Amino acid sequence: MENKIYVIISKTPTKFAYLIRRFGKVQYNHAAISMDPELKEIYSFARPQYKGVLLAKLVHESYEGYTLGKTKAEGVIFEVSVTEEEYHWVAETIVAMQEDTEVLYNLFSVLLYPFIKGMETYKAYTCIEFVMFILERIGYSLERPRCKYRPDDLLKILDKKEIYKGDIGKYLEQSSRDKDYFAPLTKKQILHSGSSLWELSKRLIFRRRYRRKMENRKGI
Repeated sequence: MENKIYVIISKTPTKFAYLIRRFGKVQYNHAAISMDPELKEIYSFARPQYKGVLLAKLVHESYEGYTLGKTKAEGVIFEVSVTEEEYHWVAETIVAMQEDTEVLYNLFSVLLYPFIKGMETYKAYTCIEFVMFILERIGYSLERPRCKYRPDDLLKILDKKEIYKGDIGKYLEQSSRDKDYFAPLTKKQILHSGSSLWELSKRLIFRRRYRRKMENRKGI
């Protein structure tokens, strides 16, 4: 039985996203996966709250995250055919990644992209690394490491599968809302962001040790 998943690339309106586009010289800065055509279930590595850049993780995305509640979010939607088994694998993998406390946002890969064009880190993903991980596992051959791709690359990789180009916010306005997106950060969240940054730093400093883990790991 054939199923569909949806890949979204977009131009999000945050200042951090603007810097990524400017210094990375890309048109789109964000990539995500949806499990349904209405985009009610969108997942990607992103900040769960507007003020929490360092809190970024695999999240269920919302209208507020894409539009800041009012701004357009220009983007492209691709429809990708998958088998029933692959569809269930994607859904189960998303849950597993959300529950795995070792999985982090690959912040340094984003910050250093203009200089080193991405860096692979143990159990850490950027939004595009997450999408390329999913695509690779469902049969797409990658010519280079996942960390070396940009959202813009999907315009070529999935060019025959484009079904929409325009304001992604129109899809999300009536579905995925998050009333806590603009809430102030708590002390617990600040401490958690510091802990995550330290853990990511260790993986960068001790890359050789973590590289062995990466080579031996299975699944995510």
